[in-house]
Amino acid sequence: MPQSIKALHGSCVLIPCRFDIPSKWEKDLPRTTVQWRNEKEDTVMFDSKSQSESHLQGMLTGDLLQKNCTTLLENLPKRARDKYYFRLDEPIKWTFKGTVVELNIRDSPPKPKLTTEKVEVMEGTSVSLSCSAAAPCPKLPPNLTWTPRLSDSVDQLQENEDKTTSVSSVLTFTASHLHHGQNITCRALYTLQQGGNQRMSEASLTLEVQYPPKKTSVSVSPSGSVLEGSSVTLTCSSKASPPVQNYTWYRVNGPEMNTVGTGQNLTFNVTESSGSEQYYCEAQNEHGKENSTTVQLGVDCRFAIMSIICSFECFVKYIFFLLL
Repeated sequence: MPQSIKALHGSCVLIPCRFDIPSKWEKDLPRTTVQWRNEKEDTVMFDSKSQSESHLQGMLTGDLLQKNCTTLLENLPKRARDKYYFRLDEPIKWTFKGTVVELNIRDSPPKPKLTTEKVEVMEGTSVSLSCSAAAPCPKLPPNLTWTPRLSDSVDQLQENEDKTTSVSSVLTFTASHLHHGQNITCRALYTLQQGGNQRMSEASLTLEVQYPPKKTSVSVSPSGSVLEGSSVTLTCSSKASPPVQNYTWYRVNGPEMNTVGTGQNLTFNVTESSGSEQYYCEAQNEHGKENSTTVQLGVDCRFAIMSIICSFECFVKYIFFLLL
């Protein structure tokens, strides 16, 4: 038998069990009563031929002739949390006290096991996530769901090495940069025998997707037109995993293109010729690089502005002269 089984209060539990006895007693197996006894108090908790209210309700599902003593216990009360041993009673009378199973009756189910070969993957590669949840009551196995639902998945009831059962689900999808840093959750929903109530447990993991720079762009500060001779700062922004390692700045003037700086920010003083020049940045990490679109500065000529100021002052003086 398994050493311990976790089960839900108000649900059923299947206890996998096999035994061996001297061959001379095998002829009596068809007429033999099966019991499960409390180890501490040595009292009968289940009897295959008794439906006493003081006993746990259930049925022997194994074939005694095949020396299979697997038993299904129904509608588990909290008082059933204990250690049990198996006994053949009437006419064989054989107690297997050296082997016990502990029933751990809980109000909430254990968390499902969520696994993947790699938590860190490259964009465009196939990713498989596996979720497994205990199914102590095979007649009411948990229903597994994925959030977000990235693709179709199918639940499968399977037998574990210790003969207990579990439900597994595999989610397979192609990794995208949109999945980077996203929590993927597997939920296990259990339906109880008593009243059809439900209990839920869940497990999550965060996927790390590596990808080259994307959405590379340039912002200008201050925005709008810039006065000739003043300072302007261009900032390069890009999304990448791992983060961008190198930023390179380029200036385009007609057919000419020159490298003018590195780093995320480029600061310089605006000249009269800056208005005819275009700028763009290149963002690069270990997986690739991407260029932004070009930006062109709006430059206000200092001489033209001074002329406007002078003209305004002359206009004011002329009005003042007329008033006199």
